[in-house]
Amino acid sequence: MKKNDNRGLFDVFKDEEYAHLSFWEKLKYWFKNVYWCNYKGLTFWALFGIVCLGVFIGDVINQPNHDLDYVIAADVVLSVEQLDGIQNYITEHISDANGDGKVSAAYQFLPVTSEETYDQVSIVAEEKLFISLADDRVLMYITDASHMESMANDGAFEKLSTFGIESDMLYCIDLTNSELFKNLQIPSAEGGWFMGVKVIDGERVGNEEIARKYEAVGNLLKSFLK
Repeated sequence: MKKNDNRGLFDVFKDEEYAHLSFWEKLKYWFKNVYWCNYKGLTFWALFGIVCLGVFIGDVINQPNHDLDYVIAADVVLSVEQLDGIQNYITEHISDANGDGKVSAAYQFLPVTSEETYDQVSIVAEEKLFISLADDRVLMYITDASHMESMANDGAFEKLSTFGIESDMLYCIDLTNSELFKNLQIPSAEGGWFMGVKVIDGERVGNEEIARKYEAVGNLLKSFLK
């Protein structure tokens, strides 16, 4: 028997030359001298692809389901204490929308900029901000005036009237002088700080859980207007 047998993939099971071998001996020879020698590289790539696919599927299946996912984006630096302060306020003013018996929220802070000259961090942050518009988990945004206006002009936000809020502003509420931001000493953002809610469309329409999340967000918006 020779190594690196170049015969057809399954010829070893057909040739009379190997008729005296048992099936398991043929299989051992085939795997070692035919399959492994000729298809080792493809096997490694196939296994790598399967592992990557498994990790991706696992990430999708095991994604945490919060009562509210939101983005904070502006050209300012917020401390951990300030971000935690915003997070604590939000969890205190939303309800258990996903029905898991607890209230939870998650945010992503993005250091975006409205300047014409971007650094690499700002470029990535801008990309993540607009990619989040396609993520049905993210329902709310807290950002500066320029980004809020740009996103509103693109039809990204639901009207405040949907949540029973009457305001001179059509899509967003102004957080700049809110008690929360004053107490946390949130630094000024360009044009001020604003909160908007992602428009209700696509797969978000008719989804009962997401409808409850929108109701929770509506109550949060109203808490800033009291």
